[in-house]
Amino acid sequence: MTITGSGSVRSWVAAIIMTGVTALSPTVAAAAEWYVVVGSFRETSSNAMQSADALMASVNRGCGGDIQWDYSVKFYNFQPGYLVVFSGPYGSKSRAERMLAQVRPCAPDAYVKSSRYAGE
Repeated sequence: MTITGSGSVRSWVAAIIMTGVTALSPTVAAAAEWYVVVGSFRETSSNAMQSADALMASVNRGCGGDIQWDYSVKFYNFQPGYLVVFSGPYGSKSRAERMLAQVRPCAPDAYVKSSRYAGE
């Protein structure tokens, strides 16, 4: 689309406002998915993978849920350099909060965080 003159710019901005179209930045896209973060371990720790596996197994066994782990760099809005033990994604914060209530007895420090999975 070529924009010429201030009238065209106003029309273009008005079209965006009326249709609700927004640019997908990591911050905006992050609100689309919710995760329950059960724990995290520094990647540089010599036993990070074993710790993540143990926490994942413990929460899955004790509280249920689909707990898994992955590298934090694969998520928008997560601090890089960690192995993150999590459940999700969930399409709404309320669904993530229900899972949080389920896993809290096994992981008292768990919390809900908005993000988007960036993948491999």
